Amino acid sequence: VTNLRDGDSRAAFKNVTSQNLLFRERLKMFVHMQNDQDEDGQVSAFMRLGTDVSEHYYEIEVTKLRASRPNIETPEEVWPQQNEIDIEMKWLIDAKQERDIQPNSSLSTPYTVTKTDALGRVFRITVVGKPDLSNVMIIMIGMRNPRSDDQQAKSFCIWVNEMHVQGFDNQSGTAAIARLDRKLADFATVQLAGKWTTFGFGGVQQKLADRSRDNSKEFSISSAIALDKLLPEKWGFRIPLYVNYDLRDVKPNFNPYDPDTPLA
Repeated sequence: VTNLRDGDSRAAFKNVTSQNLLFRERLKMFVHMQNDQDEDGQVSAFMRLGTDVSEHYYEIEVTKLRASRPNIETPEEVWPQQNEIDIEMKWLIDAKQERDIQPNSSLSTPYTVTKTDALGRVFRITVVGKPDLSNVMIIMIGMRNPRSDDQQAKSFCIWVNEMHVQGFDNQSGTAAIARLDRKLADFATVQLAGKWTTFGFGGVQQKLADRSRDNSKEFSISSAIALDKLLPEKWGFRIPLYVNYDLRDVKPNFNPYDPDTPLA
């Protein structure tokens, strides 16, 4: 990029097949930057991901990129750790929840929080609209010349590599099923059934995204009763009676209107 003006940005984006990034722990990407003046801390790189890049997205910006010097050879110098995007996925959800509880908050107005990790790297997390990590449709990667005191244009080159998610939020769940069938002589039959499932339960062959996202309880009781057995047999009546009661209680772990945000 040549002569990127003060306060401007440039970006490229790519549509992707819907990606579910729930239950992932970290988002990472390597960043390399160089310019002719070897200026450190002048420009930043950012990544947006969401259903679009203008109305519903998360943005992660790594600030004050370090320039790589000429004739470098080691991977650590080509891809400085200071430039790396390496954040907890939870930071994105926390930023959206923090925005939503603010008085007079607006979905269309960017809401930004600053996070500093253990290595001293500063990240700016921005939320716009209602992005959803369970349905990421587009990714944008760009560069920015933040407004500065000198208000000078900058010329620099950025490479990015190995954008990926790392680690699993492998929360396990439990489930139980019970059933009872009883026959009361020739008067009645009774069936009792119950099922209990908690968030995170799934089979060993299932992907994390396919596991249960609800806490549910189910109970049913049914009975077939021969009421005519209560009457004299000589009357010749046949009075079958069937009764049934079902109860199903489902409490979703995630907000149905905001599918990547846990319910309080």
